[in-house]
Order: sequence, then structure tokens, then C-alpha cells
Amino acid sequence: LDTPISAYFPDFMPDFSKEITIQHLLNNSSGIEANIGRTDDKGNGLMPEETPIAFDELLEKLKDSELKFEPGTGYDYNNFGYLLLAHIIEKVSLQSYDDFMEESVFKPAGMKNTSIAFFNSLNQKAQPYLGLGMSEFKKFNSPFHPSWLMGAADMNSTTVDLFKFMQALDNGKLLKPASVSKIYTATQAMGVNEMLSGLGWVIDHKGDEKWIYNNGLLPGYASVMGSLVEKNIKVIILSNA
Repeated sequence: LDTPISAYFPDFMPDFSKEITIQHLLNNSSGIEANIGRTDDKGNGLMPEETPIAFDELLEKLKDSELKFEPGTGYDYNNFGYLLLAHIIEKVSLQSYDDFMEESVFKPAGMKNTSIAFFNSLNQKAQPYLGLGMSEFKKFNSPFHPSWLMGAADMNSTTVDLFKFMQALDNGKLLKPASVSKIYTATQAMGVNEMLSGLGWVIDHKGDEKWIYNNGLLPGYASVMGSLVEKNIKVIILSNA
């Protein structure tokens, strides 16, 4: 978690990459301007397109980005950080990201209806829709190519499989207990109430009860998955609108 991203991408943001660690990417405290799917007030960031893009091309486009704040001192959600993490997985494991996820996460957790970047045509995929209120919806027909958001928004799954993932995380099938603990303790304050950004999860409260969750939002899709820890209740909602 303490390894700087300069160890993997020495030419990316060379003035700052030695200060940005894997943990900063995971809990969205890196401070990097570079982002995908979001642009800030200054116009920093790229919007994904329908045509595929090579990772090296993305790095080249964003290599001269600067910092919004010193890494580890603030929170700013960043899709590009998770794309960097997916490519770090490839460099460390010497596998493709989808092969690694299949062998190290999906199979051990028993997730038979989950995949990276492709969809099994034998199953039924939810058609995405756009619309406000409940009176009018229209199909969303402008997809982005998954290469733009690998690691951040390129997974197809089901409620049952995501439940299996959460169980496998709780039961030690995916990570050692000490590593699971770091998910919820290696945090960054989000600046809203007492909410904390952990390693891929938000640590919050519903009333007096701990609520650990994450949301997903893409054109045509919305989702939430989380756990009311004390009651051992898991909530997973996937919407195609």
C-alpha cells in the first residue's frame, strides 16, 4: 500500500508520482487532476468515448497533470486512479486484469455470472435507460468502450454474485484478516459529516449503526452495495436507469 506509483509509471506526473502511493489511489486521496468520466472546473479530465484507447495513450494524454492537493490530505473521487490500479495488478501479477480477477476473485468467491469488459450473450443483459421521474424513459445507446475505465467501471455482475463477493470478503476467502481490516482502517476523511473513504468502501453511519457501502453511477445505470455491520445485513441494489 505504501509503494509509490512512480515504481510502475515513472514517466507519469514525474514531479509528483513519488508522493502518490497505491493507498492514495484506493481511498481517493491522491489529489491528481487527471480523471476520466469527470472534469473539474478548470476542464481537467477526459470523457470516455466509444472507440477503444490504449493505456499508454491515456498516460501520454494525462502525464503532465498536476495535483489539486498534497496526496493523503484530502478526498476527491477519481476513476483514473482505479484504472492505474488495474494496470498495477497486471504488472505485479503478470496476468491480464480480467484473468487475474477471474482467478483471484470471481472463482474463489463462486461468482459464476460476473466478468470484466465482456458480456455472455447466453444470459440476459439489462438494457440501460435514461429518464427523470417515472413517466418517460429512453434507451441509452451511446456506450463507452471499457478500455477507458478498466478497473473503475467495466464489470458486469448480478445481485447474487455481489452478495457472494461480500460474503467471501467477510469469510477470509479473498484476503487475510489483517488485509481486510486495512480496507476499513486505511481511510481518508471525505469532508462530509464523519464519512471516511476506505480502500474501495465508504465508512458511514445510518443513525447510530455503522454502514459500509459504495455507489456506482454510469449513464443508464445506478447501483449501491453495502452492509449494516452490527446486524449483518447486506444491501445490494442494481438499477438499469
